Amino acid sequence: MEKETEKKVSQAKPQKAANKSKSSAKKSKPKNTYPQKQKKVSSNAEELKEIQDVVDEQLKVSQDNVANGTHNKVPEPKVVTEEKVEKVEKVEKKKSKKESKDIKKEKQKESEKSLQTVGPKEIYSNNAPQPKKAKSHVGVTIGLSFVFLVLVALILCSFMFALVNRNSVEIIEGVSIMGVDVSHLNKEDAIEKVTQEIDNRLAQNLVFSHHDERYQIIAESLEVKYNVDEVVDKAYTYGRTGNIFVKNLNILKTRYNKVNITPETTSNNEIFDSIVEQMETNFADCLKQAEYEINGTKLTIKNGQDGYTILKDELKDILEKKYTAINFDPEETVEVPVSLTKMDSIDIAKIYQQIYKPAVDATFTQEPYKITASEEGLDFKISLDEAKSMISEKKDSYEIPLKVLYPNVTTDDISKDAFPDLLAEYSTNYASSNYNRATNVELCAKFMNGKVVMPGDTLSYNKTVGPRTPGRGFKAAPIYNNGTTEMGYGGGSCQVSTTLYNAVLLANLGIVERHNHMFVIGYAPIGRDATVSYGGCDFVFKNTRKYPIKLEVTTYKRNVYVKVYGHKEEVEYDVKITSSRTGTVSPKTTYQTDNSLAPGETRVISSGSAGATAVAYRTLYLNGQVVEKQLLSSDRYQAHNKIVARNGG
Repeated sequence: MEKETEKKVSQAKPQKAANKSKSSAKKSKPKNTYPQKQKKVSSNAEELKEIQDVVDEQLKVSQDNVANGTHNKVPEPKVVTEEKVEKVEKVEKKKSKKESKDIKKEKQKESEKSLQTVGPKEIYSNNAPQPKKAKSHVGVTIGLSFVFLVLVALILCSFMFALVNRNSVEIIEGVSIMGVDVSHLNKEDAIEKVTQEIDNRLAQNLVFSHHDERYQIIAESLEVKYNVDEVVDKAYTYGRTGNIFVKNLNILKTRYNKVNITPETTSNNEIFDSIVEQMETNFADCLKQAEYEINGTKLTIKNGQDGYTILKDELKDILEKKYTAINFDPEETVEVPVSLTKMDSIDIAKIYQQIYKPAVDATFTQEPYKITASEEGLDFKISLDEAKSMISEKKDSYEIPLKVLYPNVTTDDISKDAFPDLLAEYSTNYASSNYNRATNVELCAKFMNGKVVMPGDTLSYNKTVGPRTPGRGFKAAPIYNNGTTEMGYGGGSCQVSTTLYNAVLLANLGIVERHNHMFVIGYAPIGRDATVSYGGCDFVFKNTRKYPIKLEVTTYKRNVYVKVYGHKEEVEYDVKITSSRTGTVSPKTTYQTDNSLAPGETRVISSGSAGATAVAYRTLYLNGQVVEKQLLSSDRYQAHNKIVARNGG
């Protein structure tokens, strides 16, 4: 039994070795494609052949047994020793490893060669290994599928988000105007909310400083306007432009990043320039150019001095930013932007050209009907060279004598024939005026008296009266400036312009320029006043009649009278002027800081008074019947705001 067992083991081992040999042979088959030198190992080859023969014989016997029906019989195998089998296995392993290394090297060489050169398509032999198929892209496909699903989900979410916001008439979340949150408001509510903030800002006094000096500007007096409708429309468009994805992105961005829209403002440039001029004049170190004044027959030239001037554009930018700031602080003091400017040297030749005026004689002709008013002339009493020599000396002021040039024929000489008819007259009373104001009224009347206006010509009040300066005899009197009453040269000149305005209306002349006062006045009916300021607002009228007119402006017992003379036309209308109050402007409350007051304590500085709105009409009558009713103006008079002091803490 032991021998039989031994034989079975011996027989099994060679068979196992033979199977391994076949497996190795199959694995090394690609080796044929890459011919290389083989070492001669005769002994190993013989042993391998011997084992192969044994295996073949066993297979043949098994096949014969199956064919003869005797496959259960085990033939007696040939003996192959274990040492031979192990030896053959070692050789096969070494041979297989070496062939694998050689194959890798050959493949690497072939790969490098294919990268360097591009040749004809390779032709593989029947035994050559075919190129390996590309690796599976399963991972990439899964990734792309995931991305696709995410995109689909995002698109669906976007459409759902868009459907929610599509029918909304409200401004999206995160939008502000001047720091005022208008989120979730429709246009009307947003306009109302922003307008309330604007009204509050315009009622505040803005404080400016120049060195140690303090100045206040009321924004409302500058007639500041905001483009509220436009900015609200802009706020409404956020999240409503572009495709659905852009809209949704903008809605989300605005919600988290917030958006503030700054409106644009406009103001009355004439009023602004007037305020700047007044502020500059009040500077202790303001620029002073050389100026002159005429007192009778004496020309006085005062030297100027270097000083500071306001940079208007920069100040206007500061005001606009202040009006539209997110955090509006009216009590914050802003330094006025200024520039140190040198005065101009005295140009005596230029002054002479401005002063010299030849006398003009009055003329009048019936056919054609034409009138020339007389005018007095003026000239230096000394030569121009003497005047130049005089100002060459460095002095604070210079005096040059003048002489009046008189016309040979005056307007009064021809008045009875040239201006036979009184067309209209009007008067106002200034009995309550102090001496300075009364002086200014009388001086303005004197400058206006005797002026002749030809048909189609205009007359400017400011140009006719001229600058209101101390050198020309004007006094400091109360004037309205920037919503407050203060002292200024020429106070009272508006009473003459107002009286002239009413006389011109009654004479049925044309109005070119006219402005109502900031506040309601007491010397003329509401809606029938005309304010003036030299360098600012003016009163201008036009002679729309067929014939020249002459103004007679006088004062008597604290009354100023204006009479318009001319020649009546073929058809003369009876003129009636009416005006009425149409509404009330309520005063607002403004606050000033007074740290001397206890916390919570207040003190009324000014109780204020209501303003008004008014309209004025001119009605033309012919034979007692209304021919035409003209709307002259629709005016608004500001209220005097209530001013309250309180503790700043």
